[in-house]
Amino acid sequence: MIPKLGALLLAQTILACGGTTSSGDGDSNGIGGAVTSNGGAAGDGNSLGGGAGIANNGGSSAVGGASGVDNCPSTTVNFQVVPALNSPTQWCLGTPGSCGGQTMTILDASGALGLSSYCQMSCETCTTNICPPLACFLPVQLTSTGSDFSWSGTYVTPSSCGPSSTACQAMRCAAPGKYQFKVCGFANPDPTSTSACSMAPSTTIQTCTQVTFDYPTTAPVIVTMPLLP
Repeated sequence: MIPKLGALLLAQTILACGGTTSSGDGDSNGIGGAVTSNGGAAGDGNSLGGGAGIANNGGSSAVGGASGVDNCPSTTVNFQVVPALNSPTQWCLGTPGSCGGQTMTILDASGALGLSSYCQMSCETCTTNICPPLACFLPVQLTSTGSDFSWSGTYVTPSSCGPSSTACQAMRCAAPGKYQFKVCGFANPDPTSTSACSMAPSTTIQTCTQVTFDYPTTAPVIVTMPLLP
């Protein structure tokens, strides 16, 4: 996220590439389509689509059914990170001394969710996702108006695809429930300088704060950076 961390949408859309069939079984068991050249039908809810059948014995041996991620609720959660009222601290958001530290983290009961599958294998297509030039996300100043973030309600998790069970990242829909939003920052070492946040050394002490929120929700989630002792 870039400011205003740019309201960057963190979850990427992975293109599904499987065919569907009227008689294929598209549940999470991944059975191929019956007597057809297509793979299994799309999976339900959070599941991946049905796996491809064996050639000449059901579906084709190519890609299986489309991902059920198309059925995700189209609910984007918006977060606003703000400094505490009358805070004497001017905050920088990000990781000090880092060019690519993740500013925002979404967690469920098991821990942090994977929010990006750039440059990794997609389970939906069994091909490598787009791999753009790496951007340098330097820490930035948190202004009095705050910084905005958003989450589409999707995440990625390790899985496998293809006849050789190639390791890949599968897109999933977040189940309704409670999640946590975590953001990290540090005190601006020189509020009079416009580059102080990006130039802070890696030894700078970092402070993180997190809030619990319900998903899905249409109400903005406000996150307040704490007062430092």
